[in-house]
Amino acid sequence: MVVLAAALLLLSDAALGQDSSGVRKVGSLYHNWDEADDVTVVGNYAYVATGSTGLAIVDISDSSAPREVGFYDTRGNCRSVTMAGEFCFVADGDSGLCVIDVSDPSAPQDAGYYPTPGYASGVAVVGELCYVADGDSGLRVLDISNPSTPREVGFYITPGFARRVAVEGRFCYVASMENGLRVVNIREPSAPREVSSFNTPGHAYDIAVAGNYCYIADYDRGMRVVEISDPAEPREVGFYDTPGSANDVFISGELCYISDWQSGLRVVSVSDPSEPTEVGFYDTPGYAASVIVVERLCYVADYDGLRVLDVSDQSEPTEVGFYTTPGYIWNVACDEDFCYIVTSNGGLRIISIEDPSSPREVGFYDTPGHASDVAVAGEFCYVADFDSGLRVVDISDPSAPNEVGFYDTQVYAAHRVAVAGEYCYLADDMGLFVVDVSDPSAPQEVGFYGTLWVYSVAVAGEFCYIMVGGTRLRVIDISDPSEPRAVGTYETPSNAWDIAVEGEFCYLAATSGGLRVVDVSDPRDPWEVGFYDTPGGCRSIVVDGEFCYIADHSALRVVNISDPTNPREVGFYETPGLCNSVAIVGQFCCAAEYFNLGIYDCSGAMGVSTAVSHQASDFRLLAAYPNPFNSQVVSSYKLQVSSWVSLCLFNLRGQLVQTMVEGWQAAGEHRLLVNASNLAAGEYLLVLTDGARQRMVGRVVHLK
Repeated sequence: MVVLAAALLLLSDAALGQDSSGVRKVGSLYHNWDEADDVTVVGNYAYVATGSTGLAIVDISDSSAPREVGFYDTRGNCRSVTMAGEFCFVADGDSGLCVIDVSDPSAPQDAGYYPTPGYASGVAVVGELCYVADGDSGLRVLDISNPSTPREVGFYITPGFARRVAVEGRFCYVASMENGLRVVNIREPSAPREVSSFNTPGHAYDIAVAGNYCYIADYDRGMRVVEISDPAEPREVGFYDTPGSANDVFISGELCYISDWQSGLRVVSVSDPSEPTEVGFYDTPGYAASVIVVERLCYVADYDGLRVLDVSDQSEPTEVGFYTTPGYIWNVACDEDFCYIVTSNGGLRIISIEDPSSPREVGFYDTPGHASDVAVAGEFCYVADFDSGLRVVDISDPSAPNEVGFYDTQVYAAHRVAVAGEYCYLADDMGLFVVDVSDPSAPQEVGFYGTLWVYSVAVAGEFCYIMVGGTRLRVIDISDPSEPRAVGTYETPSNAWDIAVEGEFCYLAATSGGLRVVDVSDPRDPWEVGFYDTPGGCRSIVVDGEFCYIADHSALRVVNISDPTNPREVGFYETPGLCNSVAIVGQFCCAAEYFNLGIYDCSGAMGVSTAVSHQASDFRLLAAYPNPFNSQVVSSYKLQVSSWVSLCLFNLRGQLVQTMVEGWQAAGEHRLLVNASNLAAGEYLLVLTDGARQRMVGRVVHLK
């Protein structure tokens, strides 16, 4: 077992501002949510905190058909929201407090903000004061008498991580995670002081106050009832151990509504606070993160969307409506009139791009797995559906796509797909699968090349090009599809995750090394002839004639490759979302931008003769040291932008040994010291993954 022995060290990078050269945006579609983390309801509108995608405003006047009518992309990560008058107050993560004017729900406007010193996670407003649960920086008290210029008037550094806050009378109640409930006297806002605390057995995630009681969502220890008739001496009088992980709590009369993460909504009677009793539940399809009740309707922020439940019969809550978005947009493919995208929650979506300035969704097919890539050939779409293998979808009627066949790679994960003639080539965790799709209704495996972690694939003529473990380009002879065999290898200087082949050259998207150009005229001896180190994290690539189009993490880049030995950037557009994938139709580029689809006119870049210059920024897993090591090793990595990230250790059989980091982290350099004294001697793989499935792999050797 590997034990994490030291804290992460942070070095912040400056945020990138939007800019462009030679490329202009002509259209876009979707405002997909990162996550539904919190919700409040006023009148006919629900205001949803959606993480990195900001504030979403949903019209709930028709509870059976909620619809998004407006959104505001906040500076940081929208974690919690409350309303006061015509203003929405948002706890915006590392950007502090954000004030949004929602007098016109269809066009919310920035009204003001205050950069709190910590990580704003919860917010409450009483009169002209705003109380912010600010993570490690405790409770912050702000004067919002002028919403355009909030100013801090007082603070109290609570122990632990201040996540949520509730105010009742002259006391503020703070849910402080591992440090439980903190009771703070706010009679004098300029000098808040703690008067008592109650250390709950779990992690205090949320808090609600009603009468003489405080109700605490205590994560893995359910809901705790704490009597606060004397705020100086809080004491637990009852609890209910929920089946899931209690994230949020709301009190309505004698009922307590708990968003219980993986176990949905739980309805608990607290008529006798000493014996809370569950009287009803509804298992939401996602992860219940927040809950609010207005009359007979209950609104649940269910991570993937908003669920509306009728709770007039508390014993049988019934869903009456919902609003969800397709999720992250991973990859994109195009033909003349349509764009095909695959999303994390919504499978395959078909977009009409006959008018590039006004793209519109015309059809979709929700695949059974988690769609990660798509290829189009004739009247069929071939979807790499991650843990559900290959799905073949008939798109002859774009408004009604339907699955006609599939091939399941069993326990493995299909990452990418390429189609050539009658064969489909799947890049899978366990190797390259060659599937005969001459009969789309009955795909059959005809060949297999086994190697660990194949992340990308491209086909040209009698050869298939795959990226193995992110660091190795392997050339596979597929002249006999039943017996694919490796004939050449090229070790990339950095992790590469996508491949395009044109003529005698192979173009690699290397995360921290930009565009790499490899001569494959002799497939047995591929060698690099040129490169262009993009400013961002190069993750996807497509070649069309003399130009290469690159999804460069936070930008779309156009690179002239007329001279493969000297690629030069001639245009770019810094996209509003993380640019995952690109596809070309004539002069237009369709970009999968994580939460939306962007369409760009690149014609202005094609006549440029002078290269564009940038200041480089990156996403990378740095070399571990010492390596080889005995008992301890230092692992470091850089994030170009704030992102969810995981760092895991695998053995060479692909088995997970330990997850060392998993969660949201700010941009910058991070370091951690790993104590591996209990690890068996041998070679291991460090795998760094961000929220857009960008992966980097490093090798470490443990000596005994």
